[in-house]
Amino acid sequence: MSYWVYVQKDGATCDSAWSHSDGGTYVVGGTAEMALNVTYNYGKLLAEVLPGGLRGLYGKEVKEALPLLKVGVEKLVGEPSENYWEACPGNARKVLERLVQWAQEAPAGAVFDVN
Repeated sequence: MSYWVYVQKDGATCDSAWSHSDGGTYVVGGTAEMALNVTYNYGKLLAEVLPGGLRGLYGKEVKEALPLLKVGVEKLVGEPSENYWEACPGNARKVLERLVQWAQEAPAGAVFDVN
């Protein structure tokens, strides 16, 4: 089971200036699409640092959510595991770091969609 987190503007998923291949399900070779699959394994950790966890981002403008994401990054201390599925602070932090990057480059009025 997993979450899907998207950055959308006017119903369309935004593109990043950088390609990524993060997450539990990803495009081989990477994609610029601001879409991230996140394992439920990180759910408890993310709920400890984000009000409502990842689902709490649903419908929020990305610029409004940026300070919350940055605080979450600061609170999740540690290096990511080589095992993506391990529920550790470093892996959860990596998710938030990606969302921070997208929030910084997303167009005005873009929102998070989480399902």
